[in-house]
Amino acid sequence: MSDILNKDIEAVKLLVSQFMSILKNHEHSYDITFLSVVKSITTKGGFTYYTIQDESGAERKVKCAIPSAQIKTGQSVWVKVPCGNLNKMHICGIN
Repeated sequence: MSDILNKDIEAVKLLVSQFMSILKNHEHSYDITFLSVVKSITTKGGFTYYTIQDESGAERKVKCAIPSAQIKTGQSVWVKVPCGNLNKMHICGIN
């Protein structure tokens, strides 16, 4: 009986280990949208970049997806991270 209990415990440990491995390697398959504030605005190579603070507190330079938007420093904006891809983070709305 003790041998069966030990095998059950080992099976549970293996399942938990595999589950944790999957969670660590999981990529978001959904968009994340959050509010932020424009800290500064820079232009480089014909593109305008807005420095915002992401949800983790890191500053990020992002583009704006709104054509002809007039965004100013200190303005509240909605920021989207498509499918969790930080390289595609952009301003998607003005609050």
